[in-house]
Amino acid sequence: MNWWQEFVEYVLLRTADEVKKMASYLLQKIKDNGGSLGTELFNAIAGLTVGIALDCVILRKNPQTQKLEIYLTQRGPDEAYANQWHCPGTFMRPGENEKMALDRLGKNELQAVVHSFLFCDETFLPEERFKTFLDRVYLLNPEEEPANPNGQWVELLKLHDLNVIKHHMEFVIPAACQKAREINLFH
Repeated sequence: MNWWQEFVEYVLLRTADEVKKMASYLLQKIKDNGGSLGTELFNAIAGLTVGIALDCVILRKNPQTQKLEIYLTQRGPDEAYANQWHCPGTFMRPGENEKMALDRLGKNELQAVVHSFLFCDETFLPEERFKTFLDRVYLLNPEEEPANPNGQWVELLKLHDLNVIKHHMEFVIPAACQKAREINLFH
């Protein structure tokens, strides 16, 4: 038996309060060592707390065609929503405000500096495993073109040609487009 199996057997013999105390200790160790939970652990504890998801929509009028376009990125084969297209997004981390989270998103997912952002709308995420996450939608204005190798500009009228995450098609993109109309973003 390896150490991991021995540990699991040990944990299974503990009371619920003892397991919670161990989990608290282990989570604190993760926090003290940089704080990144990783996808597997994040998904395992996601339904235990209320969190905030930030989905960001970047729109532009194509300078050549004058057609409205949206910037989407494609998720990897080993990620949630494997190989689907989506608006860039992130989850807020403890101690972050929205600007900090969006700046991190710009650096990590867009590979571009966030110049400004505008709140559009919010709802709770529809998927069963994420019902405890409030999804806030923002129009994002980067200082330069996003440089994510998995991203591309897509004409809004051609979104149905791609496999876009359902929640983004039904809520995120319409909310941002509505806000863009309200503020007369493209005259």
